[in-house]
Amino acid sequence: MPDAATAHTKAGAKAFVTHFWQVVNYAQATGDTVALKRLSAVGCVNCDAGIASVKRVYAAGGRILGGTSTLTRLRASTMKAGDTWFATVKYVNAIAAQTTDYPGDADDKRTAPRTFTDRVTLIAAGDSLWTVAAFEVVS
Repeated sequence: MPDAATAHTKAGAKAFVTHFWQVVNYAQATGDTVALKRLSAVGCVNCDAGIASVKRVYAAGGRILGGTSTLTRLRASTMKAGDTWFATVKYVNAIAAQTTDYPGDADDKRTAPRTFTDRVTLIAAGDSLWTVAAFEVVS
């Protein structure tokens, strides 16, 4: 994780979200979701769903080709309540074309390139690192 992503600041929150999506890209390309799970807070429903999806593909002998996310126009806000930091980061996520390739005669899934505006909520207790508490597509 880059040092910048550890700061409980707007810049730190943006750096963390950028790092998070780099880890998503890695997980999709390799099937290794360990780091992605570490960056996701307990109860992050969309995080858990994404991790489960990647695991399912690779457990079936498949692989994920493409689908790399590129973030632009990141805007962040932060606040502290007691000993806990919160951040919201909104950004444009351009996702490259993707193929989920299953072995044998299984139907592969192809997805065209697409662009969304996403919002991620981060949380960090005390001096701990940010984790993704929630993320959603907003448009």
